[in-house]
Amino acid sequence: MTVLVIGTLALVSCSVINEYQEVPVGSGGAGAGGSGGSGAPCTSAAQCDDGNDCTENTCNDGQCALATLPNGTACHLGSGSGMCHDGVCEIECAADNVQTVCNDEEVCTTDTCNFNTGTCSNEPLPNQPAPETKQAEGDCIIVLCVSGATQEVLDDTDLPIDGNDCTDDICNEGVPLNPALPPGSACGATSDLVCDEEGVCVGCNAPSDCDGSDTSCRWRTCMNEQCGIENAPNGTGCNDGTYCNGSDTCDGSGSCANHAGNPCPGPDGDGDCSEMCSEAQDNCNGNDPNSSICNDSLFCTGLDACSNGTCSQHAGDPCDGPDGDSDCSESCNESSANCTANDVDSSACDDGFYCNGTDTCLSGSCSSHSGNPCPGDDVGPSCTDSCRENAADCNGNDANGTACGPQLDGDCSAGICVFNS
Repeated sequence: MTVLVIGTLALVSCSVINEYQEVPVGSGGAGAGGSGGSGAPCTSAAQCDDGNDCTENTCNDGQCALATLPNGTACHLGSGSGMCHDGVCEIECAADNVQTVCNDEEVCTTDTCNFNTGTCSNEPLPNQPAPETKQAEGDCIIVLCVSGATQEVLDDTDLPIDGNDCTDDICNEGVPLNPALPPGSACGATSDLVCDEEGVCVGCNAPSDCDGSDTSCRWRTCMNEQCGIENAPNGTGCNDGTYCNGSDTCDGSGSCANHAGNPCPGPDGDGDCSEMCSEAQDNCNGNDPNSSICNDSLFCTGLDACSNGTCSQHAGDPCDGPDGDSDCSESCNESSANCTANDVDSSACDDGFYCNGTDTCLSGSCSSHSGNPCPGDDVGPSCTDSCRENAADCNGNDANGTACGPQLDGDCSAGICVFNS
């Protein structure tokens, strides 16, 4: 039997011209066509039999040879008997025997009787799937009618569907094949699985086949072709991408959640007011908050505070300085960082004594005085204009014997001007 190869059932066509009045009588059972043909290779005449009673089949020198038998030679075709004419078995027929004598038992012919000539006609069906023939699905072959006989024709569209996502379904020169797809090909109802090297749909071949992504605290695994997750031990170093929460470590549950805390000193009272954490710059150069305590290392500027990143806001001189009291060493002493420096000379002070007059500082002590502020023993009309320390005024008694009175003709005695008689 000759086998043809087709890709899309595009077959060799033949033209059948019916010039007679024909009555269809159906088609027979299995075809009786032979396998030989003129020029076909052979080792015996049996291999050259073309199934035609009107030809003589021989094997000469390894090749089949066909010779037309003389007209009038008795022949059979199906269940009918007739005579050969030009290599064709012509069978006489009539209306009452069409169903039997014209049936050539070939499913690929249309069997009719030409009542004008009283002979049977067995016209080949056009190239088409053979009727009354069971076609096996997925065998890469289709049984067709070719030149009036059934032939198995290679059909690369009759794919061997095996229902396996991990195999291809192909025909290769009539051979059905299901080769494994490349490992890693998507498979499964939702295409979330992969094919392995054996063409089996599995969970994974490698961790990268699994959903998700890896971090330093959690990564995908593939064990026994199943996806899994493994967490890094607690304390494993990681990086959460945030600088200002300090160095990071894994928490043992797959998260980078342990943090050392702010790595920057911030407002710590020193002279640097730009030690805050800067997330944008990943450093400790951010401005400390305004009014944060700082220290510019100068005692005499007073308490310091940050302003716009510099230690430039000061409370002022912390020392009393020349404040009019008796202490003339209350000015700021930068070298010793205290308030024991001499007040400026001539600064007002008060030594607590009224009767030495107005006081001023001199070389750190309240020792410069303007003198007695009262006229006292000045030989005047009054005997009570001496300095009185306890009352801090000039109403004290002048010394006894001090001249007094309008004409200075009296003498003071116990604060009274006593006139001489």
